[in-house]
Amino acid sequence: MAHQIVEGIMSEGVEAKMHFIRYDPESDILADILDSKAIVLGVPTMMNNPYPKIGNLLAYLSCVSPANTGVRKKAALFSSKGWAGGAIAKLTTALTDAGFDVLEDEAIEEIYVPDDNDLDKCYDLGKKLAQMVKE
Repeated sequence: MAHQIVEGIMSEGVEAKMHFIRYDPESDILADILDSKAIVLGVPTMMNNPYPKIGNLLAYLSCVSPANTGVRKKAALFSSKGWAGGAIAKLTTALTDAGFDVLEDEAIEEIYVPDDNDLDKCYDLGKKLAQMVKE
């Protein structure tokens, strides 16, 4: 899903950088978030919550609050779930509190493995976010 979103962003001529919370230092991810105009956050749902590893990053974001810079950044979200979901709602609240304008209506939350239609939605989400950044 992430690759399709990045392809959608880049199709609009907007630079995109991908991080993996499992491998990349949180300080590097945070620095890129602060330098960006928008973010896309993809997190699986685990027991009705975002995957736990994202917690530290959200705590950092609430501390540095990009809104304190006078600039509100855009944020788009995507997630996978097994049954009930829940990550999207909690991420929306955390990012809004940290000063992001979350594209709530465009959030993508799919069951298990995404199909081709789901991947097309991801690509379109990337294009839409890139168009907003260029405005």
